[in-house]
Amino acid sequence: MHCRNCSADCAGFRNPAATMLRNVRPILEYSSVVWSPHTVGMINSTESVQRRFIKKLRGMSLLTLTYDERCACLGLDRLELRRLQCDLITCFKIIHGFNCLRLEEFFTPCGEQITRGHPFKLRVQHCRSDARKYFSSRVTTIWNQPPAEVCNSVTVAAFVAKLRSCDLSHYLL
Repeated sequence: MHCRNCSADCAGFRNPAATMLRNVRPILEYSSVVWSPHTVGMINSTESVQRRFIKKLRGMSLLTLTYDERCACLGLDRLELRRLQCDLITCFKIIHGFNCLRLEEFFTPCGEQITRGHPFKLRVQHCRSDARKYFSSRVTTIWNQPPAEVCNSVTVAAFVAKLRSCDLSHYLL
């Protein structure tokens, strides 16, 4: 079976990818909203774990594919993209009251009448410190970008499905 993103025969790779999903990813993604790496070095270091694992899969080291092509061939997302999606899902849960966290403790809603986008926009807090490491500062600008049909979702599952169709690649390093 050939995958559509590369010319390699990926049928034998499906099971090892499941091993990656079961054993390695939970460790790398544990509490990512809290500890999410914010420097290029930290992001590359975390991403290198998945990169090495994928490259060691049977037959993958012989292919001259880039890391992104290998991920696409195996049906995996980059860890950085998964952390960003997890941040946005947590933001959605806070804003819509799907967990016990209070909106006021993390964000300041945009109080003005909004003419574009969704009605759940957040005010971007400006600060002089390196705010990328804090969840609320890291996610606010990105949260304000998706179209209204994504952020107006009624359930978390609907939000996740619509979020996966959004192109978030320009927020990745």
